[in-house]
Amino acid sequence: MSFSLRRLGAAPAGLSVAALAVGLLVGCDKKEDVRAYQAPKETAAAPMVASANGAATSSAAQWDVPEGWKEVPGSGTKDRAATFAVSKDEPEALVAVTHFRMSVPLLANINRWAGQIGMTPVVEADVPKVSRQVETKAGKADLVDLTGPGAGGKPALRMLAAIFEHGGESWYFKLTGSKEVVESQKDKFESFVKSVHFADGQPGSTGQTAAAAPAGDLPAGHPPISADGPPTPGTSSSLPQPSASAVSEGPAGPIAKWATPAGWVREPVGDGGFIRRTLSFKVPAADAPADVAVTSTGPSDPLANINRWRGQVDLPPVPDVNAANGEPVTVSGEEGRLFDFPGPKSRILVAMVPHAGQLWFFKMTGPADPVGAQKDNFKSFVTSVQFVR
Repeated sequence: MSFSLRRLGAAPAGLSVAALAVGLLVGCDKKEDVRAYQAPKETAAAPMVASANGAATSSAAQWDVPEGWKEVPGSGTKDRAATFAVSKDEPEALVAVTHFRMSVPLLANINRWAGQIGMTPVVEADVPKVSRQVETKAGKADLVDLTGPGAGGKPALRMLAAIFEHGGESWYFKLTGSKEVVESQKDKFESFVKSVHFADGQPGSTGQTAAAAPAGDLPAGHPPISADGPPTPGTSSSLPQPSASAVSEGPAGPIAKWATPAGWVREPVGDGGFIRRTLSFKVPAADAPADVAVTSTGPSDPLANINRWRGQVDLPPVPDVNAANGEPVTVSGEEGRLFDFPGPKSRILVAMVPHAGQLWFFKMTGPADPVGAQKDNFKSFVTSVQFVR
């Protein structure tokens, strides 16, 4: 049995995180893809309420649910506000509502989604062909319409997605399914999008009280787009100074110990960003520091993560995980993969490792040359990590 990260969607309902990790990271050599559209589930539930007129609400967002759509029970999480099933004939056809404390360029979102349904990357000049702006109760929103090619006897996938910027967050409303089912739901989806408004005095507010928005993160079948947002900045007086040699440290949450490379500066993890970091470091460099984040999440689509990271450094998406040329890495006895994405200006090193029903991400981001110079240190750091047993 060989180590293989296969192109999988996120875990279907009922599949344990541990089983997903085994399927992703110790898979056999079968070539078939698993057809799954559902984005990863987290454990924390986001508050959901329904207004007297039938408008559903989550965090600061509110919307009107079209007739025939059914909310998927337990789908509210810290990053996914809601999930709706739109077709009895195709249970995999879903609408996902997510939000993140991050503004991503439209083209980057388009190409991330294009990669998820087998499309080739879209160039800037063709953005108007696949997106337009629509007026909603919350103001203007970008509406994206993508259709994959279909291959190998599999149906072509189609995706409709709307993007709202609100209160320092990006809100995504995304319908994914077969081309035929998405076409049948297109009018309902647009009405759904146009009904979106916010409860804190922005255009379309009804004055209803909604739960405060928690920090969210990108689902692995969407991705999750990242589980590695910036830490809450600390004051210089509270931060340790870089050491002249590697230093053994620990514990930090589920991590019992690790070796901090010489020159790395540990930072407070705080409560900001998309999900809480377990560890955070800055690596000083002449032009700009590199950032190191250690985070974990539940079930996640590795290909979506890989193409999101590639997009962050201006690299095109890859068609499958093996094309990303990851190398084996062992962390605390667990087998994972380490990827290197050298873009024209920036570079990302990231290791993806399953442990105790979670996927752990060790990620360094920064200017291309400083990150390249730290590659050996990064690998040493990753392999030095020992989880609490």
